[in-house]
Amino acid sequence: MWSYKVLLMSMLVHVTFCITENPVSIRSKDLQHHQLITSSTLRWLSAEKGKHPDKAVIGSILIEADNSSKQQPSDEMDNNKQLTVPRKVYICRARYNSILVPGQLRFSSTKCEISMHGRTYYYERYEVLENIENGARLTWVRWDKYSGLPVGAVSAGETYIARRKASNESTLGLEHFLGKLEMEGITGKITVLDNERVPQEFTDGEVLIETEPVRYELTNIKFNYHKKMEKNDVQTLGSAVMVNEEDFTANSDTVITYNSTYSIYWGQGKGILIGLPTTIRQQDGSVLEEIKWGITEKEDRKEHIYKVEIKLDPGTGTNVTLLGNLTETEIPYTARLVAVYPDDATRGRTIQGIRHEIALKDVRTVFSPLYFTGNNSFVPTTTTTTTTTTTTTTTTTEKSKDIPKRTEKESEVKKEENQTTDLMNDQGSNAGSKKKEVHSHSSDGVNLQFDKYLFYIVPFFLSLRICY
Repeated sequence: MWSYKVLLMSMLVHVTFCITENPVSIRSKDLQHHQLITSSTLRWLSAEKGKHPDKAVIGSILIEADNSSKQQPSDEMDNNKQLTVPRKVYICRARYNSILVPGQLRFSSTKCEISMHGRTYYYERYEVLENIENGARLTWVRWDKYSGLPVGAVSAGETYIARRKASNESTLGLEHFLGKLEMEGITGKITVLDNERVPQEFTDGEVLIETEPVRYELTNIKFNYHKKMEKNDVQTLGSAVMVNEEDFTANSDTVITYNSTYSIYWGQGKGILIGLPTTIRQQDGSVLEEIKWGITEKEDRKEHIYKVEIKLDPGTGTNVTLLGNLTETEIPYTARLVAVYPDDATRGRTIQGIRHEIALKDVRTVFSPLYFTGNNSFVPTTTTTTTTTTTTTTTTTEKSKDIPKRTEKESEVKKEENQTTDLMNDQGSNAGSKKKEVHSHSSDGVNLQFDKYLFYIVPFFLSLRICY
């Protein structure tokens, strides 16, 4: 069992080190300095022996004869038609010495094929161009030696990804020959591999470019409230003293000002440009908020005014404190992200993220007990019910009302010694009650002492009666 775990861990480590990714650079709008910027939606993913990711970028189509189809009867065979099957050809790159060169990965091949110095080279280990979450808008634009390098051209290292349309002499073979564009000053040349994998050079062809969106729209938002997480931190926002200096009951009011901060973050996601203007729309299409994608939006909300009002009796006052919950909320969501391009074209896809919000919520007041402004002593509180006119006031005189009843019970015990066990328990409980009120009357102390001894004497006499 132990050896099995070691083998499994070694396999995981091997996979971890084999699967690597590298960023993709594209030509920026700065045509003067030929600067490259990193794409947010493309990447180079390492692979080997014919493998490729699901979202690998297709560079061409290889038309092959379908030899797996069942042979048709000779009387139904159309000699002018041949059964074919299209095969995808992916864009790959491999390292020749220290130079990264783009090439092709055919369906039936386990190697990335590149051309260098007029020769063809094959590599079992290579990198495949991947369109992350299909977020990139890729197109092939025409190029010749007089047109210059287009904006958004996808770089494979020192050269750019290019192709040239194949001749239509045969229905089988590649639709486009894949290869590279080498720029030499303001001109350049395209080198591709033909159907026989022989390098061919041209001064015209097509270059792969990525068009970046100018803004996003987030629509059809659905929150997963079952996985919502919330954390509250109570904050003291301010305080005030409220008094009634009049000689009649009156309303006292004041205002408390406070500041707060608000932040919102909708996450980043894969294959999404950071900092792009984004419109968040509600289910009815109305605008919820405007943000910059992938950046935490913070807002300082100052000079909030909170009005406080309370009715006070003459010469009384209270201290009021304003509290609030600094609430941090995280809630997962699913939504549709729509990318809008300079030509007003759109591309939408479903994304998942976590909305993170920090806001001040549940602002409330807390009042101290009422006090007299003259000596700062607390105002006695009374509770008046709405159903009766009596006012319940807690005093110590109520306890003395039970004393005559307890004395009457003591006389009953002296007269009747043959009471049941329930009566003795009742006597014991009354004796315990008298011990609590020994401080009220000095005369009760003697009765309580007698009751204490009586509690032990009565069971003794009863036991004697039982024995005899």
